[in-house]
Amino acid sequence: MKKRILFPVRKIHAVVFLVILSVVSIALPAVFASNDGAQLLKDAILQLWDDGKGDVCSSMISSRKGYPFISIACERDYSEKDRQKFLDVLFSYNASLKNEDFEIKKKSGIYLYKVEYPSQSGSYAYIKLFFRNAYDLYPDMLKRNKKISIFVKDLATKEELFLWQSLGVPIAYSVIPNNDQSREIAEKISNYNQELWLSIDLSEGIQESIIENSLSEKNAGDPEVMNQYLNNLLGQLQYFDEKEEGKSLLAKNISGFVFSQEADYLQNIYALRMLLENVKSRQINSILMTGMESDGVVKPTALVMGYGVYNSTLIIQENQSRKYLESAIYGDLKKSLENNGYALLVLDAQNTGAANYLKSVIRKMEKDYIFMPVSRFPSEKN
Repeated sequence: MKKRILFPVRKIHAVVFLVILSVVSIALPAVFASNDGAQLLKDAILQLWDDGKGDVCSSMISSRKGYPFISIACERDYSEKDRQKFLDVLFSYNASLKNEDFEIKKKSGIYLYKVEYPSQSGSYAYIKLFFRNAYDLYPDMLKRNKKISIFVKDLATKEELFLWQSLGVPIAYSVIPNNDQSREIAEKISNYNQELWLSIDLSEGIQESIIENSLSEKNAGDPEVMNQYLNNLLGQLQYFDEKEEGKSLLAKNISGFVFSQEADYLQNIYALRMLLENVKSRQINSILMTGMESDGVVKPTALVMGYGVYNSTLIIQENQSRKYLESAIYGDLKKSLENNGYALLVLDAQNTGAANYLKSVIRKMEKDYIFMPVSRFPSEKN
């Protein structure tokens, strides 16, 4: 696609993002050109990307050639669906699109718009959108950038964290609770701006070792037991709701959870639903499938209950060799990238050989692929 820049793009600093937009549902061009009109339009656009977790966009209003110039800068994707929603706002305000230009780099994009408002009025507004740390940018013809997400499962020590963190790419970590290093590891993951996931192990051996906080198929329907069990786990991952002292913990800093081991509990649909319902009430809405036999029960149940389900592409267990990983990366992983444009690689935290192998090839892989957080990986929803 040939790109034409209709008006100059000024240098954008890494810290300050820009996104510009201007349209207002008022019948007079003079009113539209006012700051009040531009403010209404800017607010309408910002609402499109309000994720409820805090500011993901910054904005400012200026003027160009006597017309509004709205700048909005976001740290997020700008997919084809996002573009359609954006244009829908413009058209809803009786604006007509006159020009659209863009400049796309590997993980950032600048979009320039010129709109006539009201339509057929001869009055214009200029819009500039800037997206940073983006993994999906319109237009993504032929999926030009293949994307990999890495999930490191069942971290138990700081040494394991430092080893995997040294890869220097986005990584999602699940942390084993009831460990003397759990709280410190979870805090470090958050400080490193990586994703923290909860690891839940319901296997019999684990439950017998923590009798005071055990959860079983027999007591799954007891709210007190369920709350005590999850409060204990989440309390080790560093988040308490200070505004509602004494109430359930809200794990706002936890991206999702994964079942660590096979367990009879996971085959009991009633017990499973009780657990999933309680976890979801704590604002944990994502679950990772890791190829266990129980996935056939867990996945459809989670989907029905409104979870986002992440499906692993390639799973490397603790005892699998570096040679196996090398073969898998250039086999199954590469095939998935070619067919789908993305892949999710799950590795056991204790597989140090896999970590060292990835460390030796990661810079080369970065030239061919984009590494993105697991939460940005396409999830399956009901």
